[in-house]
Amino acid sequence: MSHKLGGEILKDFYKLDKYLFEDEKYKSLKLNSKIAYCILKDMIDENINIKIDNNGNKYIEDSRIYLMKKLDITKNTITSVYKELIKADLIEEKWIAVGKANIVCIKNWESKEREQNHKICEKKKEERNNRVIEKITANDLVRADAFLLQNNINCSQYELNKVLSRLNFNGFTYIETQIIKYALEYIIGQRKNEIDKINNKIIKNALENTKKYMLKNDENILEVLIQQILK
Repeated sequence: MSHKLGGEILKDFYKLDKYLFEDEKYKSLKLNSKIAYCILKDMIDENINIKIDNNGNKYIEDSRIYLMKKLDITKNTITSVYKELIKADLIEEKWIAVGKANIVCIKNWESKEREQNHKICEKKKEERNNRVIEKITANDLVRADAFLLQNNINCSQYELNKVLSRLNFNGFTYIETQIIKYALEYIIGQRKNEIDKINNKIIKNALENTKKYMLKNDENILEVLIQQILK
């Protein structure tokens, strides 16, 4: 990879593609594989071991040997690296003939497709964070429990049982019932004067409104439910 700095051309670094470290699709790739892919792209940029086929497509010869030397890794390791890169659809390796090394094609190395894919991945990640709740999950319960601990909510079991005894949880799932109890614990601990007016209708409406709510970024479902109950 060549780069100009104050008029001097530097070739002693490789460009590491950001999407390999940020996109969910590639996060599981081992570091060796990510670096190997970037070196393969650099080989094309620097015209190292590059050939062109009859269709005008560029490919790399003897890439395994080159990478083994550059990364100081074994034959078994480079085999593992290539398996990862092929599975991730970053390269394609083609057999030529007996006694000849396979050639490697780098997918989309000179197009804007990877940049577009990265933007798509970022959008999907944002959409996952900003989700309509619809269904309360076990993971939401874990976060709700952590929220109570972080806010140091110490609710008397006697007080909680007194409130629960006048409520009917028929029609609620186990997880829904549990998160409602967490919400009541918070209200008893922080807004005790509000607890007497809470009834089945308020709880039902609060849960229904919570399940229609668009959860943003790091918002906690428990916070949303508490707000709905106290409306």
